Amino acid sequence: MKSPPALNALLLPLCLIALVALFHLLIHDPRVADDNRVLTQDRDRLARRNDQLMAEIAALHDEIERLKDPQGEESLRYARAEMGLIRPGEVVYRFEEDQ
Repeated sequence: MKSPPALNALLLPLCLIALVALFHLLIHDPRVADDNRVLTQDRDRLARRNDQLMAEIAALHDEIERLKDPQGEESLRYARAEMGLIRPGEVVYRFEEDQ
C-alpha cells in the first residue's frame, strides 16, 4: 500500500524537525552540561597530575644516570648517607644525643 505523495512530502520535514528538537534537548539538558563540566574538570586535573608524574620520572632518570657513574661524587654521597658505607681505613664515631 502506497502512501499519498503529500504525506511523503510532509513526513521528511517533520522527521528532521523532530531530530533537531531531540538533539537540542540532549545538548542543552542541564544534567548533560553538569556532567560535561565535571568531566572537563577531571580531565584537566588528570592532565596536571600526568605532567607532575612525567617531571618526577624525568628527575628519577637523571638520578639513575648520576648514580651509574661509579667514580662520581653522587654515588659516593649516596653510599655514605643512605647505606652507611665507609671507605677502607676510615673510623666511624657515633654519638648519642641526649634526650
